[in-house]
Amino acid sequence: MASESVGERVYTIPLRKDLLKAPKDMKTTRAVNCIRHFVTRHMKVDDVRLSPRLNDLLWARGISGPPSRVKVKVSGTREFVTVRLPEEIVMEKKEEEKAAKSGIMQKVGGLKTGIVKQPRKGAGEAKKPETTRPSVETASTEKPKQ
Repeated sequence: MASESVGERVYTIPLRKDLLKAPKDMKTTRAVNCIRHFVTRHMKVDDVRLSPRLNDLLWARGISGPPSRVKVKVSGTREFVTVRLPEEIVMEKKEEEKAAKSGIMQKVGGLKTGIVKQPRKGAGEAKKPETTRPSVETASTEKPKQ
């Protein structure tokens, strides 16, 4: 039995009303649960998976300061759906196209491997400016003029 695609949809999920009811130290946890509940209701799928970038967005301001609304793109199959940021999919496609054009990524045995660039010589090393102050030894050997 092949798994059917449920398509892609873009939602703006309001979180403010639910976050007002949550204690201060549970707001972001409540936001994650609200997103899962919203997607479960609208897509009629029990298994909801959040992308790492969406999770980072929610937790960026800590446990007590999640955003009041989140725009997400939901896609997947009848078994599970993945919730992502809308620009996340575009960024992944651009990275793949750039890698294909530059020839860095090569398919070897079905696996993608990348060439590791070596850092340039002197990169990351800051040159210290030379001081013009006399050393302690020369200053102590000089006799003051009378």
